[in-house]
Parts: sequence; C-alpha cells; structure tokens
Amino acid sequence: MKFSFKRKNLTGFTLVELVLVISVGLMMSFFAFQQMVHKQDDKTAESVGQQLKKIGDSVNSYIVTRYEPLSSLSNSTGSTSDPGPRTCSTATNSCTITIQTLINEGMLPNSYSNTNLFSSPYTIILKRSGTAPYYNINGLVTTNNAWIGAGNKIRYDLLGKAMQEAGVDSGVSRDNSTMVNGFKGTWQQLSTDFSNINKQGQLAYQVGYGAFSYSIYLRRDGTLPMTGSLNMNGNDINAAKNITATGNADVTGNITAGGIVKGQAIRSESYVLAKNDYGDYITMGGDSAGNDYELYMSSATRHLTIFNSGSGGSPTNTNKSNQILKVAGAISSGDVNSVGDVNAGNWLTAKNGIGDKMMIGGDATGDYDIVFSPSSVGTNAVGFFSIGSATPFDFNFRGNISALTANGQTRNVYLDGSNGNIVASGNITASKTIYGQYLKPTQAVTAGATCSEVGLLARDSVGQILSCVSGIWSPEQPVGAPIPWPSTTPPSGWLICNGQAFNTAQYPLLAKAYPSGILPDLRGVFIRGLDQGRGIDPDSTRAALSTQADSLQNHNHSIPTSTGYVAGSNQGDPTMTSIFIDAKTDVMASIGYDPNDLLKNGNNPAPTTNSILRTYDLNYSVGSTPYSTAPRFSKETRPYNVGFVYIVRAL
Repeated sequence: MKFSFKRKNLTGFTLVELVLVISVGLMMSFFAFQQMVHKQDDKTAESVGQQLKKIGDSVNSYIVTRYEPLSSLSNSTGSTSDPGPRTCSTATNSCTITIQTLINEGMLPNSYSNTNLFSSPYTIILKRSGTAPYYNINGLVTTNNAWIGAGNKIRYDLLGKAMQEAGVDSGVSRDNSTMVNGFKGTWQQLSTDFSNINKQGQLAYQVGYGAFSYSIYLRRDGTLPMTGSLNMNGNDINAAKNITATGNADVTGNITAGGIVKGQAIRSESYVLAKNDYGDYITMGGDSAGNDYELYMSSATRHLTIFNSGSGGSPTNTNKSNQILKVAGAISSGDVNSVGDVNAGNWLTAKNGIGDKMMIGGDATGDYDIVFSPSSVGTNAVGFFSIGSATPFDFNFRGNISALTANGQTRNVYLDGSNGNIVASGNITASKTIYGQYLKPTQAVTAGATCSEVGLLARDSVGQILSCVSGIWSPEQPVGAPIPWPSTTPPSGWLICNGQAFNTAQYPLLAKAYPSGILPDLRGVFIRGLDQGRGIDPDSTRAALSTQADSLQNHNHSIPTSTGYVAGSNQGDPTMTSIFIDAKTDVMASIGYDPNDLLKNGNNPAPTTNSILRTYDLNYSVGSTPYSTAPRFSKETRPYNVGFVYIVRAL
C-alpha cells in the first residue's frame, strides 16, 4: 500500500514550537540577567577599590601630620591638637587608628563609612621601625572580613578588580591566612608584623614609608626632591649641618653663626660671610681670642665704605653718592669725633643745645645703662618729639610716666598724648583697681584647656568670658548646669536637654558633668532636688539624674449623698451623709463598684450588686453649687506652670 501525506497550512504555532520559543526567551533573559549581575559586581568591586585607596591616601597624610606622636608611640584619646583615637604599644612598636581618627583629623568627610560594600569594616595598624630620631612609619590597612560569595566561596575575581582600581599599593591574602601579597607580587606583608592579617580573602593596602603612593610626600631620607616650597609654619629647623642655597636668604630675625674650625684662614662656622662682585668677602663674628667682636675683610687693598642709599633703594652702583664713612686704614683707639660728640669707650655720649648729656653704655655692674646728665640750667625731663612739631609725646623717668600738652601741662597717665591710649607689649600691673568702660581680651582660649595663673580672664571663640580656676579655663556658668531658656533655639555654645548624645572630645567639660556622653531628657518634666537623707522624698536613695515617675499621694475623698447628685431618682442611700474612698486600696471596688466610673463625667453605668453609689457628676462641687468656670480635666495632676526649654552650657 502507498501512503501519502499532505501538510496542512497552519495559522499558528504548535505546542512544541511555542515551548521552544519560550525556552529561547528564558535563556536570553537568563544571560541578560547574568550580564547585569556581572556588571553590578564590577561596579561594586570598583567602588570598594576606590574606597580602599581613599583610606590609604588619608592614612599617608595622617602619618605626615602625626609623625612625631607616631614616632614616640604616644596614645591619643581626644584633644584639639591631636584628636585621635590612637592606641600605641611599645611592646609591638605599633599604633592602631580608625576611620573615625581620619574623620576627626578632617582627612575623611564626616559621612564616611567604616564599612565597605561587602559589609566589612577596616583595621589600620601603623608600625615604627629604624632608630631615633630617624624612625620610619609603615602601615597596613585591611578589611576585617573576606569577600564571600555564593557557595561560601571567596570572590577572588572581585578582589582582583578592586585591587586594579586601588592601584599598586593594594594587596590580598590569597595563598594563606598569614600573608598579604601586593598587586602583581610587587610587595608582601606577614601576620608576624601586622596582626590584622588573619584570614584568606582579605583586601589590604600598604601605607607609609616604602609604599608607592607615599612618594607624593617628602621622604625623610632625602631620596626624593621637593616639588614645592617648604613651609615650617613658624617652627625651627634643628640639627642641620650645611644649608646650601642658590637664591637669597631672607629672615626677619637674627642670623647666628657659631663654632670654630681651627687652622683655617676663614672660619666659616664662626662668621657671617658676604661677598662683593670682585669675589672678596667680608665676615662678621669672632673667636674666643682678644675679648672682642671682629669684622674681617679678605682683601688687603680694598677699603670699607658705609653708604646711605639716599633714594631709599638698594646699594647699587647708581645710588652710592651718599658716603657716610670710609675706612681705609686703622681706627684710633681713642675718641672718634664729629661735629658733635661721639665718644667711644665706656659710654656713647650725645649733648643737647645747653650741654645736657645723654649717655648710653654701662659700668661693671652687669647691666646696660641709659643715663641723663642735666646741666645746672637743664631739667629732669626727657622729650620725644615728632620732626617739625613741638607737641610732646614724651616720657618722664624717675617719677610718674606722664604725657604733656603743647603748653607743658600734665595730662592724665597716658603714654600717647594725642589720644590717651596706653600700649604695652608686656604686662600692665596696678596695686589698686583698674577702671575703664570695657575690658577686651584679644585672644580666644578653649574652655577646659590648662591656664597658667589662677584668676586670669579670657574669652572663647564665641565671646563667652572664661576665668582661670585651679589651672583650667572655666566659664562663669558651670558647664552642664541646666537653666530654663525661653526659646527652642539655644544660644551658641549651649545644647538642649533632650536626651541627645554629644561628642565628648568636642565638649570635654560637658563630658565631666555627663561622662556617659548623653544629656538628660528634661522635656515635659520638673527638676527635683535629691533628698539626700532629708526625709521628704520617700525614695531617699535616688541617684543624681535618676528619673522618678508621677504619683498620687495616698488620700481619702468624702462624697455627700443627700445633695449634689445628678438630677434623677434613686441617686443613693439618703440615709448616708458621706462615703470615704481610699485611693490606694480600692474600697469602692470591694463593694462592687468600679472606681473608674467615678471619673467618667456624664456616664451612668448600671448599678452592680450591692452598689451603694451612682455616677457622680464632676461638673458639680460638694453640695449643690456648681463651679463658676468649666471643669479642668487632664491626664496628669499639675500646678500652674510656664513652658521653658532646659539648656546646658557645653563649652
């Protein structure tokens, strides 16, 4: 038999075709989902690497800023100059800091998290090596946890991507739990040196001396040249041997040379040396011979000339017309005379027009003297005048310090005759009261900081007056004492007592009053003095800052039954004159009546068994006379009061 089949034209999909289409779609969706997951993982790894590098760079900056306390392994629990926290150990020659340390130093923002995107916090250990005073500070930042993925497997693929983002100073503990290998094996650290290496799958970052990223800072060993100016911020450069410069040396203080190199014609260590255009030099200084000061010129054929620049410019060849002194040979050991008297010896003497002398010098008593020697027609006054003006702004010594008017009359005790100001760079001391309209401290101090002398007055940065009490700058209002304030906005330097936590490092005096770092919550409550054995408060053992709940004293109520009830019949037993209710023992409940019904205005519950009372209308007083005003009902018993906000001084 021969069979033949004809395919029918179908207008839709068969079941098999439909299943195939759905399967293909699901597979494509799965692949797309997998790609999305991989991209998200890559983004997470990049973010983790960026965060690690940011922390590492901040630690490098911290090492530069806090090199001295790190070198001395000094702890820090919080201060204005060194906020910490920093915990150091001489046994391990190491210090541990935290992310909060970097935040407190301003090297990371306040919002920075100590936990990365795979939920691991960080540990930062810094180690000291080398010898004093040239210590090196090395460090290692590690995650506390490994990056664990599905099936409890370590995600080395994502750790690798994070290392690529963090750079050459990043590493991972891959082969074992006691060693971290750097990026592409460029460095290695062991758990014997850094205890924060303790498991496989940890992400790490090396910092400090020897780290590649630390090269942006000045290396103490001098292997890296500086790329900018060195700003010492007012500090000294000590223990330097030779300082060589190709430019100028500009100073506002003294240039001091010391030390002697024997056997050399020019003792550069004991002289200040300058050269002219001929290459000759002139030195100032001296040795221990001759009991003198020496000015040495290297050329035997050139002389010393002293000029006045005249035009106020530099001493160049174009303005050397004002020659003051030219020394070509020896100077006489006697007097040097000019138009007036210039005497060299024990004294430098100058005279005025009537022969009065002023001498500068001294005798053998060990001090410096300024002596005024008036003639028989002179006076005992010393005048200081501006050029071309007879208005004095003078001092009179050996007596009161006075300022004189133009006609010689004594003003009050002013040093400045024009405006009456007294200006002094040192202390002004008086044996009696100092009077004035204002007293203005010119520099701010910090409350809680140490002070040198009891009784000193100063101000803080917001203008609050502080005094030196027992060696501590203290405000007049004790820090931590609550006071009522008529606004919900406290003044600067004060905090609201609402149970909030505060930064004990920022407010050290407040922390002494509240060591927990939490203010009491005084919203809606009264402050009560501790009983301390007086016997008024039944809870006489209460501690400071303890809270006491509201309470009602044990008492009785008398309710007449013959009058004063709500209109209606059968309002009680007319033979009873009153009933006493003990608020503590619930007497009413014991006779079958709910005492709570007594407080429900207008409520008339059905009488219970053996009931002898009905609802008492609280709109009425004892007797039949109603209150003249509306009744006062509340969830609490309270006196009349006015609402204030309790605040405490924090600084």
